[in-house]
Amino acid sequence: MNNLESFEKNPWGKTLHYKYSESFFHVSPSPETVTGEILLASLYRRVGFQGAGNEAVKEIVRELGTQFLNQVQKKGKRPGNTDSPTEIDLSLWQNIVTRSITSPKLPNQSKHRGQQMSPIVPDAAMYSMSARLRGKPWNPGKLVCNIIALGSDNEEQALEIWQLLYDGLSVDQKKDDIWARMLQVEFESWRSDKVKRAWSKPSTIPADKKMFPGDFKVTCPAKAFVADLRVVLSAKEQLTRRQWVTLLESLCRIGTSAHVMWLCNANDWCYQTFEKALKKGEALDQATIEDALSSIPASWSIGQRAKNTIMDTARRYITGRCAMNLLLYMLEDAGFDMDKIDLGSPARLASTLEYLAKDRQKLDFKDYQRKLTEVMERDNRVVACKSGTSKNVLEFLEHVTRQRITSEPGLESYDQGFYLQKKGSHSSAPWVVGLGPLSVLLMVHCANSRNQGPCTVNALAKQLAKYGIDVGTQLGQGGSLTTSLRDMSIAVDSPDAEGGMVLVSPLAMAGK
Repeated sequence: MNNLESFEKNPWGKTLHYKYSESFFHVSPSPETVTGEILLASLYRRVGFQGAGNEAVKEIVRELGTQFLNQVQKKGKRPGNTDSPTEIDLSLWQNIVTRSITSPKLPNQSKHRGQQMSPIVPDAAMYSMSARLRGKPWNPGKLVCNIIALGSDNEEQALEIWQLLYDGLSVDQKKDDIWARMLQVEFESWRSDKVKRAWSKPSTIPADKKMFPGDFKVTCPAKAFVADLRVVLSAKEQLTRRQWVTLLESLCRIGTSAHVMWLCNANDWCYQTFEKALKKGEALDQATIEDALSSIPASWSIGQRAKNTIMDTARRYITGRCAMNLLLYMLEDAGFDMDKIDLGSPARLASTLEYLAKDRQKLDFKDYQRKLTEVMERDNRVVACKSGTSKNVLEFLEHVTRQRITSEPGLESYDQGFYLQKKGSHSSAPWVVGLGPLSVLLMVHCANSRNQGPCTVNALAKQLAKYGIDVGTQLGQGGSLTTSLRDMSIAVDSPDAEGGMVLVSPLAMAGK
């Protein structure tokens, strides 16, 4: 059985063509269900706990977490039986670990997940907030790392922002607030020997090499994320630790979701472009490819129901991925020179299209169309986003962006950094696109930070568009976003501004 036959037999397994795996539009790591706090905790682990030679802190944190809680709750003493460096009472520390910094439980949450600590300081991320309880969980922090790589001009710039992120996530014993300093110092005193010096500054950025495509003049969410990450990092000293980490979490939520949606649409565009080259002989130059990838339309609109948009995006991805891999295997089987096929950057993609258009007669295009139909019909559950990769993508996009509904009274407003919210209070109410108060503040501050003059509603609309969100009429008179801006005292009436409003960020002085 050759590679083509293996792919046709199992198109949804680990049968990706190596040329596709090396492309910049390959979704890697493959995303699964994740919440904002799990995403942030994984980012801590990727930045400072999973450096070269450090194998003690893994994505599956249950072993370390169980040891830590046993030490705190049952044994009641630190490794080595040392005293508290903060002179904190044991019973108070137990209450902090099991109550004060715990994340609220979700409705119907598995009892096996137990108490999860909010990743307010680095050490909290060592013991809880894993994407899966068992097996090999996916690494959300690696996704953020790859986004930074793609959104940077080169590897040196990516490493710089990665190290700045490490500095921000670290607890500075002079600049962080007293709560964060006390927590981190106390946590460190409970470390076991194998993680004693686990938190360390990275000397390299652990991103996939394919995420450094070189000359990448494409306007995409990854570029916006890197620019806004600098803004958020510069705001740290103006905020409490809790405020800052939730601001960073909100940025990571919209950054990862927008990036994955952009990649899904890029897969769809690429397979259709390949088909045109092989069927009609149409080839595109580098500039045209960059313009096309930069012009991928907004994914959703504020106030719009999210379910159908997310499902359509997942379907476009699974169709594009399947078609691209089938084409690559068929091109290889037909005798095409695979050294001339490179999907690593727009420039190399242009050369590939030129080669395919020139030699297109070597491929039986009708046979490709027939095979694609057969492969797509092989498992309708995957195409319907009810199984496999498409379901995982759908669940990722839903869970990372939507407001967290808790089962604990009094904590209904725990999540403020969401981008999807319930339209109604009943359990079956649909999820619609809508920004939480913290998300509004984040987007206004990022828009404000790069504006020379007054920040207007038009600047905010452009800021949201970078992440695939169309404001539509929601920034007009009576719009939901306008109402939120006025309620938060961010919008100030000004006859000289577009739309009659100037947007003033409460964090406008951060980093200045």
